Amino acid sequence: MNRVRSHKLMPRKKYSGPCIICNSMHSSNGRFIRKMCHACYCRMRTSGNKIPKSRYLGPCIECGSFDPHGKYFVHKMCRPCYKRTNYQRKPNKNCIDCNKEISPKNRTGRCRNCHHKYRWRNDENYRNGYKRRRKKYSKTNKGTLTDRMHVRKRRAQINEVENTLTKEQWQSVLEKFKYRCAYCGSRKNIEMDHIIPISKGGPHTIGNVVPSCRRCNASKRDRVVPTNVQPLLV
Repeated sequence: MNRVRSHKLMPRKKYSGPCIICNSMHSSNGRFIRKMCHACYCRMRTSGNKIPKSRYLGPCIECGSFDPHGKYFVHKMCRPCYKRTNYQRKPNKNCIDCNKEISPKNRTGRCRNCHHKYRWRNDENYRNGYKRRRKKYSKTNKGTLTDRMHVRKRRAQINEVENTLTKEQWQSVLEKFKYRCAYCGSRKNIEMDHIIPISKGGPHTIGNVVPSCRRCNASKRDRVVPTNVQPLLV
């Protein structure tokens, strides 16, 4: 005949305190481990010290105030003095690229836009990851609507200025520059760039467009051209 173990008939009682080290009836995680509260058990496992640290009861080394309970002393300072000495607002910093004012907690030394451009130029993994995320975003409903909005906005801007450029004229411009970027000479990702931006009132004509690679076109934005170029005049 098989013998039945006694612990199956009578389940073990859950220990609910007090802690055998600090004599506390409360544990931070709600349970006692080896008859110790959570704080004493963690202290014993990490440092091997079972004796809890004694609380500092004052006075504050800054203002000399006392606290009878000793709850609000941090590094022998009361809470107001500790905040005043350790959480003072630091002066704002400036971006090392565009000299824009940034937060004192910024660790990169650059604003958000300049940091993105810096990583785009120097970090190939970041550049490839950004392209993958952008391609994935363009396939979503929100990305499709965003792209359509930019296209409509661009068409509206072109229709408000002089618009006489044709496909044949743009092909002649590409042949003149030998399908190269007018600024850096690259053959990759050639786009149409307006010397005087349309947002600044520039016309959409053959005398105001030159081929540009995607990098130069994005860095130029709506500013003046980085180098002097001679457009095709008709």
